[in-house]
Parts: sequence; C-alpha cells; structure tokens
Amino acid sequence: MERRIVEESKNKMEQQQSKSKNRANSIWKTTRGTSPKPNTKSSSRTSAKISQIPSANPFDIHIEKALQMHLENPRDMIIAFQYANALYQRDLNIHDGGSVQEKSIQAFKSAINLILQERQDLLKKGIPTNVPYFTNEYEVLEELNFNSQISIDGILADAYCAQGRQYYLANMYEMANHSFHKALTLDANHLESLNQRASTLIILGKYEQAASDYNLLLDLDTPGLYPDAFTGMARILVADEKVVPEGWEPLIFKIQNMIPQKEEQLASIQLNNNYNKALRELLVTALKKMHLTLFQYHDHKTLSIDDAWKHLSTAYEYKMSLLPPYNFQMEQHQTNALKRVFQEGFWPRGIGISSPELIFVIGFFRSGSTLLERVLDAHPLIAGTGEDSIFNGRLDSMRNSIVAASQENLQKLHDVVEENANGVIKLMRERWKKIERQSESLDDSSGNFDSLAFNNPERFVDKMLTNYKNVGFIHMLFPNALIFHVSREPMDTLFSAYKHDFPPGSIDYTSEIKSLAHMYCGYRDIMDHWDRVLPGRVIHIRYEDMVHDLPGIAKAIISTTGLLWDPGVLDFHKKKHAVNTHSTTQVRKGVFKSGIQSWRRYQNHLQPLRELVGERAHHQFHTTLKGYDKSLTNVTRSEV
Repeated sequence: MERRIVEESKNKMEQQQSKSKNRANSIWKTTRGTSPKPNTKSSSRTSAKISQIPSANPFDIHIEKALQMHLENPRDMIIAFQYANALYQRDLNIHDGGSVQEKSIQAFKSAINLILQERQDLLKKGIPTNVPYFTNEYEVLEELNFNSQISIDGILADAYCAQGRQYYLANMYEMANHSFHKALTLDANHLESLNQRASTLIILGKYEQAASDYNLLLDLDTPGLYPDAFTGMARILVADEKVVPEGWEPLIFKIQNMIPQKEEQLASIQLNNNYNKALRELLVTALKKMHLTLFQYHDHKTLSIDDAWKHLSTAYEYKMSLLPPYNFQMEQHQTNALKRVFQEGFWPRGIGISSPELIFVIGFFRSGSTLLERVLDAHPLIAGTGEDSIFNGRLDSMRNSIVAASQENLQKLHDVVEENANGVIKLMRERWKKIERQSESLDDSSGNFDSLAFNNPERFVDKMLTNYKNVGFIHMLFPNALIFHVSREPMDTLFSAYKHDFPPGSIDYTSEIKSLAHMYCGYRDIMDHWDRVLPGRVIHIRYEDMVHDLPGIAKAIISTTGLLWDPGVLDFHKKKHAVNTHSTTQVRKGVFKSGIQSWRRYQNHLQPLRELVGERAHHQFHTTLKGYDKSLTNVTRSEV
C-alpha cells in the first residue's frame, strides 16, 4: 500500500497534497487560532523542525537551572533534592504521559542517598540526627516545609515523602506506600506523609489502615491544613463502614464544630495581601471539603435527600467562588471548529500504522469507563496504564509535526505519522516495563509486598476520557486501534459527574449546573459527529449492558481485541491492581446495580439540569460490539 501511494500519478499527488495543506491550515487554526507560516518548502521544513522542539515553560526552565546547580555541586544533598523536586513539579503540572518520571525517580533516589550518607556521618561523630541541622548560613527551603523540625531526620522524612508523591504520580502505589512508611518511621507525626499514605492505602484497598492514618491526621492537624482527611474518611465509611468502629459520629461532630469557626475566619479576611489571599483559598477549600463530607453522610447514612443536596450545593458555591466563570463561547467555538475540520475525506488513504496494540477508552466523566478498563486489564495479555495518557500528552507536538508534514507531500506525511504512532506505542511499552520493574524491585528488596509482575502484554489500554475530542487524530495515527466509547444513562452520568469533586483543572466546571449541561451537550455533539463522518469506527458500549450482562459483554470485548478468552477476566475485582479514580472504592466491589437510575433520588433538585440538556437526557447509544446479542439477556431499560 505504501508503494502504491508513493507511485500515484503526479496529478493525483498534487491534488492530495493541496488537500493536506488545507487540512494543515484548518488544524492549525482550530488548535492554535493562527495560520501557519507561508507555504514554501523552506518554511515548511523550518516549521517541522520547530514543532519537534518542546515549547519552553517555567517548569523546564526551573529544571535546567536546578540541574546546572546540581552538576556544579554533586555532593550537596539539598541541591540534589531541589533538582528532584523540580522534576516532580513538572510531572505534577504538565500531563504529557510522564516524560520526566524516570528522571525524577532516579533524582530522588540520588538525593536520598546523599542525605543518608550525611546522616551516617553525623551518627559516626556521635551527633544526634533529630536536632536542628541547619546553621544560619542555610535557608529553610520551601521544598523542606512538610516537617516543622528541620533536623537531618526531618529532611530525610521530607525526602521520602516527596519520593512517595512521585511514585504516586507514576501509578507505582506500592512503592509510594513504602516511601511514606519510611518517612513515618522517622517521624510518626509527619502530617504530609500521613495524608499521602492514607490516600495511597485507599487505592490499594487497605481501608482500615487508611482510616487509622486519617484519624491520627485529624487529631494532629489542629490548624486544618489537610481537609482531604474529611473527604478521605467519608470515602472509607461509604465503602466499608465496619473498618471504622466509631462510625460517622466523631467525624460529623468535628465538622459541625469546625464549620462555624472557619466561616467566621473567612468573613474576617481582608484581601489586601498575598498571605490573606492564600489563607482565603485554604479556608474556602476546607469548607468545601467539610460540606462534601456532610453530603456523603446524608446521602449514604441518614438518607436525607434535602440535607444532602443542601450541603452539596453549599460545597460547590465555595468551590466556584475561587474559579473564573466558565467560557461558554470558547467551548462552543472549539466544538464547532472540530466538527468543521474533521469531515469525510479528511483522512488520506494509507496513513497510519497497522498495529492493533492500543485500545482507547473514551466517554464522558463518570460514565463507567473504569469498569471497562478493569475488565480489559484483567486479561493476562492486556495492560492498563493509568489515566496519564501518553497519546494525549504528546498530542500537541504530534499535531505540530503532522501540520508541518502535511504542507510538503504525502510521503512526508506518511513518514511523520508513522514515526509519531510508533513513538507512542514505544513509550507506552517502556512505561509499563518501568512500573513492573520498580514493583519487582520493591518485592525483592523488602520482602513485604507481592510482586506486580505480569505477562508481556500484547495490548495497552489508554483511558483518557476527553480523547473523545481526538478521535480524528487517533484514527489518523492508529486506523486499526480499537476505540471503545462507554455510554451511560445521561442523567446518571450527569449527576455522578456533578457530585464528584474532581482534581483542579478543566473538569472543575462539572460542579456548576449550567456549565455541566453545556459540556455534556458538546460531548454528545462530538460523538454524533464521529458516527457520521467515521461510521462504525467508534465501538459503543452501554454501561448498563456491562452491569446486567458482564459475561456476555466481557466475552464480546475480548473477542473484539483479537485475543483468546480468559475466564479470569470475570474476576477482575479480585485482581491485585491499584486504581486511582473516583471509582476506586466502587470497582473493588465488582459489578453492582445500585448506580443505575440513582439520579432519580434527586430528581426534584436535578430538574433544572434535565431541562438544560433537553433531548440529550435520552440515552441514544446502543452497544455495537460485534457478536454481542443483547436479546439473549434480560436487560430492561427505563427511558428518561
């Protein structure tokens, strides 16, 4: 096929090249808002070269400075720690599939080794390691602010804690837990480590230990610097109340006493300096977390719908007070531009790689995608790689290089697309090997944790729900990759998305009714568009079908991947696999039906949302898995 494309007649080549240039202009305008440089060979080559250079950002600049300092002072433990922390901050803030994770992990190991050497030297000299370490010539660094006692033991505890946070970001949860444990061995009251370890233990399904950490944190954190402890405890109580012998009462009592105090503090703040602005944000966040905990309490324990809704609404009033207004016009413009650019005939023939290795999972937030990912990951030859999508993280640079290549000729476009596609697969495989290698290293060194070794995977799952916007690019690079779209009953999806407090970012606006409705309608418009211009390309899977007929759906899913069926897939909830999503505690219970039509408990309060989405409140998608016969099940559906 490649030879046929290259040997096409000049006339046809020029026509296709012209179309490619038009596509390039459209893509560039859609994604960047400006036109590319004039269409000449030299400018195109320059554009191609520039597109391969990552744009400078403050994090990369900071890393370069920290690295230079580290190279000049290789034995300085504080400078080594600063370099590792600079890498961590980039990984935390720039979601590009973890491009610096391995460097950061190694940098933390090197810094910790230097601190351990210093500690050993002090012990040899008979100098205590739990007394203040710094003299006046040192500054107390921001990176070492987890622990109030800046002793060498305190520095080491902070370093282990920071290392644990990096492991956590890299989905290495056993390793993260091990690092937090080391920090708490040095300082049992290390607040940041208690908070981080509790969160990690929830992911690992160790609720009783997590509850113990959160209880200690709530006792020690008198200033209220860690409000995640409230919502963390609520998650545990909802998941398995019996692991907390005291139940809800001590937590609710504490919150009811603290809310008036925090409200009074907030009302007294004057925003005349940065300190007060930061304090306001801290208080608002704490009040949000406490009201969210009260929502969970009334939703699951007292079953008082009106009280639950009151606290949920109050929590989000606080949350939205810290955010700029949702930009309806910009979001609608992006949706319209995407639909305008990706039309029938956009994709040149013979472009992309034939590999079926990648499986993309897309959908709206809280649509049931975690259940699908766990089913896939339970197969011995399929590996989930978490939610930090390598494809999505590299999308900007890939898009830039494709735009530049489109302005030259088809062969150049073919080569660039192939290079980018193979690069994504290579990075996903490398990332999986790193996670497996680190986990095996922990097993060998400590003997306290089970090995996470898996068979060499033949398929990798990329679950980034917002990739529903990028189906056009996925199809260009991976025309044979599976794209599974999980679709759930609309009002269940919307209510579930609304009541979950997502991490800071673009998803923040699911916490406001009007913006949530607008986001959902945009998502449905885009999915309808793909079905029109790429009919059959996206495979729809209804969440309700998975719940009612998991054996039938699971077998059809695995069959679609081209792999042989493995009965262990149905025991996905028994597999030792850490899941870090808002569905963490739910997916460990296996398949449950309580989430179906759950929105109806709150239907009076959700009526404004239902009116805003209009006809989109009806579930139009049907499972389109080849070989799946829904008529053989007893599934019944309630229309909205």
